[in-house]
Amino acid sequence: MRIFLSESFPDEILFSVVARYINDRPWVKLFAVLRVIYGYVPMVSFLGNGLDHLSASTSACWGLSATEIAEELTCYPYFAALLQPQKREKLLDWMNAKTAGIHAENHVRLTPMGAHGIRFCERCFADDRRGGTPLYWRRVHQLPGVIFCPWHAELLWEIPDFKKHRNGFFSPDIRWNLTPLQPDLNLSDLQKFCCVEIAKISLFLLNRKITVCPETVPSRLLMILENISPYFRGWRKSTCIARLFEMCFGRAYLMLNGLATKEMGLENTTIRFVFGRGRVCAPLRLVLCAVMAKAIESYPNIVEERIFADVYRIPSNRVRPAINKDQPIKRINCPNVNAKHGPDHPFDLLMRKGGYIYATCSCGMTFNYPESSELSSCDVKVSRWSQDHISRVLHMNSLGKSQQAIGLSLGMPTSSVGNILRRNGVIAKLKRRRR
Repeated sequence: MRIFLSESFPDEILFSVVARYINDRPWVKLFAVLRVIYGYVPMVSFLGNGLDHLSASTSACWGLSATEIAEELTCYPYFAALLQPQKREKLLDWMNAKTAGIHAENHVRLTPMGAHGIRFCERCFADDRRGGTPLYWRRVHQLPGVIFCPWHAELLWEIPDFKKHRNGFFSPDIRWNLTPLQPDLNLSDLQKFCCVEIAKISLFLLNRKITVCPETVPSRLLMILENISPYFRGWRKSTCIARLFEMCFGRAYLMLNGLATKEMGLENTTIRFVFGRGRVCAPLRLVLCAVMAKAIESYPNIVEERIFADVYRIPSNRVRPAINKDQPIKRINCPNVNAKHGPDHPFDLLMRKGGYIYATCSCGMTFNYPESSELSSCDVKVSRWSQDHISRVLHMNSLGKSQQAIGLSLGMPTSSVGNILRRNGVIAKLKRRRR
């Protein structure tokens, strides 16, 4: 059966066209019309399903293929610009099907992406009235992370429980009956600039039909940050980048879009989401990286070293560059040449943490040393001495040797000799003098 839908307005989304058709015909039954249009009864979707059936049912009025409907009346072009080709094709197949067992989540990370209700801008509706057109929902307002109108730079309103009313197929004329809300974000000037830029870049991706390589955008941002300051190259660079994200977008915005929680810090959520290499692609992370690069260009003071100095508590020129964890750990031999294993014996267990390598040897000694390309013997510090060293220290102490003499004889620091004697109860633990 064919149906004659109205022509769409600029940037109108598919479910808005269907809602206008139903709203103009109050005598029709909602579910019956949806079955004719989609082939089944759907909920409102910003991507849409059943486009193959919809293409056939609207062939008399539109004459558009399923792919053309996806590109002109859904948010698909935005995702297509930021997805790899194979995932782009799978997402389109999911949209063309009715209710196949394929989920968009398997190909594109839709949450967290600002999974939200229907969003709208009051000034856009005022423009509709002045132009004599009926009110309609815009595609760009429904994109992930978009909370401002790209044309008017005004905070959007949102209808959270839209699916409870007529499956979401209703006219904007009744929006105030459904208790729309505005997020309480308390944004600074910088954060508002970044949120408006998200809307503008998202609109550009929606209309220009370009494609972006998902791998290059985050890496380009990291390159920009690493060239700015050693603080963004050190082993605590994730903390610095997380602080920069909070400065640019605000914690409230990041929590609204699922990029931060009250329980977990920004470093564990935002950084993993933006720079992580997961099986599923999240397009919003690429937009955030592009906006961050533009914010650094427009507000260079946000990356001044004084803002991140407390993270390391040392000058930036003393920050040791972080080592790529994908690279193998640099192995050295155990410095304990007097052990039974003899010289040139490699460590048995190695662990990387905080820019240091922690090593354990079969002789009972543990060491730590910085993970650096220029490593000398003096950089290797002993964390725990072997039982053989402890026995020899105790024996020499029983013979009346001083701590300094014991240390020189065994090649140990005098402080380590004292610590061994205190742990074994040979000398009393020193009491701190009260000030």
